[in-house]
Formats: sequence, C-alpha cells, structure tokens
Amino acid sequence: MLLKQIEDRQRTRPVCHEGIETLDKSLVVILEFLKYQAIMVEQDDVEIVVTNTVNPASFLSGSMGEPVIHECLEAIEATCSSCLDLKDTLLENTETWSTDGSSSVISGRHAGYVVTMSREVIESGPLPTNTSAQEAEITA
Repeated sequence: MLLKQIEDRQRTRPVCHEGIETLDKSLVVILEFLKYQAIMVEQDDVEIVVTNTVNPASFLSGSMGEPVIHECLEAIEATCSSCLDLKDTLLENTETWSTDGSSSVISGRHAGYVVTMSREVIESGPLPTNTSAQEAEITA
C-alpha cells in the first residue's frame, strides 16, 4: 500500500511542477504590470482612473444575425477606390519601365535605386546610407 502511494505521487509530480512554473510566470506578469503601474502613478502628469468606456471587442461575441449579401468586387471597389475616374488601361505604343530600390547592410550600409527599360538603364543612383528598403522602393 505504501509503495502504491509513492508511485501515485511520483506520477503527479511533473504535473505539480508544471503548475508551479505556470504560476511563477503569471506572478512575473502581474509583478511587471504592477511595476509599470507604479511608474505611471509616480508621474505628475498621469492619472489612472476607472472608466466605463465600452470595449469594442465586446460587440464581437454573440449571434451573427442575418448574413450580409454583397458582391465582393463591388465592395472592394467601393471601399478601396479613392479615384472613381481612375482606370487601369494599357496605353498603346508606350515603353515599359521597371523600377527597383534596395537597402542592405553588407560590408557597410548601402542604398540605391534604378529605373530600367528592357535592357537599358534609364536612371540609377545611390541613396543616403540611412535610407530604408521601403524608402528606396518609393524613390525608385
């Protein structure tokens, strides 16, 4: 009987350790929150108050009600089109230009852009070393 009790305790031991670890992590989160709350309270220009402002997430639960019937393409066009008179139309007898911009940190920081036409470089140049890859793309 004593051996049976010892075996049972040995089997539940890992579960207890997991529970203690989870509790430890929860306490760390709570202590971090309290630390930041204390820092905020110490500020002269900060006041912590309880408010009855509605959390928008509270409206997400519950039944969906009637399904909304719509045409996806019409909905996308209505919400995303800023210029109703702007159309995507291919122009005839025109040149096709391609652009690229890049920023990298290989053997130092480098950034640049290029505008090309088929096999010809129209324009290219370096950009300031603090230019991000996104800025380089926009510049191109």
